[in-house]
Amino acid sequence: MELPELADLMTTVADTLRTPVTAEDSLDLITSSVATSIPGITGASISVTSTDGTIETLAPTDPLAAEVDQLQYDLGEGPCLDAALSEPVVQVDNLGTDDRWPQYGPKAAALGIHHPRQIEPARLARSPVPLRDVRLLVITPSISLESIALEQMHNLPGALRAMLRLLGGGRPNSAGLLSYLLFEPGFTSLLIELGRRDAMAKRAEIEALLAP
Repeated sequence: MELPELADLMTTVADTLRTPVTAEDSLDLITSSVATSIPGITGASISVTSTDGTIETLAPTDPLAAEVDQLQYDLGEGPCLDAALSEPVVQVDNLGTDDRWPQYGPKAAALGIHHPRQIEPARLARSPVPLRDVRLLVITPSISLESIALEQMHNLPGALRAMLRLLGGGRPNSAGLLSYLLFEPGFTSLLIELGRRDAMAKRAEIEALLAP
């Protein structure tokens, strides 16, 4: 995405903050921004998981985004379902040949959904220098950072602990603020060890990503 386009996009997002908007409008803005600002992304949606395990699609940018989501819900399998319900990391190289989703994969491939791309084919062809697709791998912590932060809150200075309690940062559902402020050795050491364990658990995927 070019810098002027990014500036226009950020201006649009900022403008919405100055006037009252509905939740639906806000979600539409998020997904449309993703689809228009990230090269290779042709559609986007937001999946919301309820307490009973069901998933609902919100703010799809086009009918295909909603269709491939619904296909996963109907079949009970697919990368989005795995990411939302069980697996923190889901890497997809080619849906048509991935045996993890024997029903969804071929159907999604038939709809033109194969694998994520960072560079559009047309942009590759126009580039004055050699470019290639870069494979993607996302690793998220296997343990909530907020829960670790709550366990380490006692290491903070008393005044800061008191301030956080007033702000609600000591509650389980508000511990995100605490995790941003905790830079005590005990907390950071736990984060480093968690990162090492999570990386080792995904060693095969990381090695495949870095392979020539």
